[in-house]
Amino acid sequence: MTDPLLTQKDGVNLAHENIATLLRGVGKEQLLVRFHDFNRILTDQGYALDVLSNTDCVVSNVGPHAHYYFYLRERFDLDFRILRDVRTAIWSSYLLQEHLCRP
Repeated sequence: MTDPLLTQKDGVNLAHENIATLLRGVGKEQLLVRFHDFNRILTDQGYALDVLSNTDCVVSNVGPHAHYYFYLRERFDLDFRILRDVRTAIWSSYLLQEHLCRP
């Protein structure tokens, strides 16, 4: 569990726990984990291109945010993979958001 004060197993706790487990499961020499400023990636094209052109995979565990990565990948003609949390991917409101915002 990521936070011992939060004993329930809900979306955020499960997502953080699962992502941490996945990242720990890969050899450290094979994986470089970097975080980026999500708001800046949406407002600064130079920053977005710099960050995403040097990325193999984006982890998007917040359902409605994944569509921005799909959009940016297509806009800049990049080929990074998008790993998303399926628990949020199938929520109908998120699917509608992605449909409405698709490139």
